[in-house]
Amino acid sequence: DMKSGDTLKVFAEKAQVHITGWKGSSVILKLELISKHPKKGVAEEELAYLDYQIENDNGLLIRNYFSIANGFRKVKGNLSARYELKVPEALAIQVQNKYGTLNLRSLKGFLKVNTRFVNNTIENCDGDLLVEAIFGKTDLLNSSGMSNLNLQKADLNVNYHTGKVKVTSNYGFASFMGDHFQSIEMESSRTT
Repeated sequence: DMKSGDTLKVFAEKAQVHITGWKGSSVILKLELISKHPKKGVAEEELAYLDYQIENDNGLLIRNYFSIANGFRKVKGNLSARYELKVPEALAIQVQNKYGTLNLRSLKGFLKVNTRFVNNTIENCDGDLLVEAIFGKTDLLNSSGMSNLNLQKADLNVNYHTGKVKVTSNYGFASFMGDHFQSIEMESSRTT
């Protein structure tokens, strides 16, 4: 069970990460390490390059990574991970992901997101939010709270947000829909 003040940390690479809030006090995790190749033997052999770690660290730390031994050959297949988490809805969450997708739904705690080459969907989240994204797209949908987004070469779509939004964007596209914003502050360079 998670306690007040605990943080869930997810550090992912080449991953699809889905985190959904629920009324319970425990974290439920399904983690799949995936290796795909037309030849089954190659896929099975390369699955050994994928590994994960789970630790109690002032909350919970979950990460996947690539474990390459000496004498490594080039990867022939497609290696990835898929996380499905149900977490207490008020839990503070820190997520990092490189190359993949991130979906956060029905959460009320502080969310800190750092992604590269990732499409982020943040939906029905009511806590404060800090996003740093390089390349990719961020959809912020039907949420509230203070949202601070720092985007580099990344697009932003904000629909029906009832809190404050602060955006720093360089080389991207930004869209805002709805009339319930408390305030929108935008600093941009070459953003349309």
